[in-house]
Amino acid sequence: MKFSPKIEIFLQKIEIFVKNLTNSEKYKFCNSLTINSLLDGKELKPNSQILKFEMIQNGNRRSLILKNVTKSDFCKYTVSCRGEKKEAKLSKKNPFVTSVQNTKGYIGGIAVFQCDVHVGTQVNWYYGNKVINRKNFR
Repeated sequence: MKFSPKIEIFLQKIEIFVKNLTNSEKYKFCNSLTINSLLDGKELKPNSQILKFEMIQNGNRRSLILKNVTKSDFCKYTVSCRGEKKEAKLSKKNPFVTSVQNTKGYIGGIAVFQCDVHVGTQVNWYYGNKVINRKNFR
């Protein structure tokens, strides 16, 4: 981000000031500042709310809420405070809590396959390569 020469000089003086603070003083100083979150280089302002993102400030906690997660959202997120940056990656969560296990059955009997998934997860069962549904199996 480009600033006017006067603001650049001011920011340089702040950087020098912050470098001379103790860790405790830096923590207090940074928590009194606005923290910007970045998504692939795009800045979000504090307490901003848009369809996709919401930034929350509550005391010294800063939160970025990501809504309606899509495949393209699995990327690196950055939070910055006066030149210091911290990064975190959003990774796709495995929908399975437990895997499906092999089972045994008798001819003419029943067999049960089970697995546990996270709440709200939609699953499809397959017989070979065919999806098990009313259309394929009656």
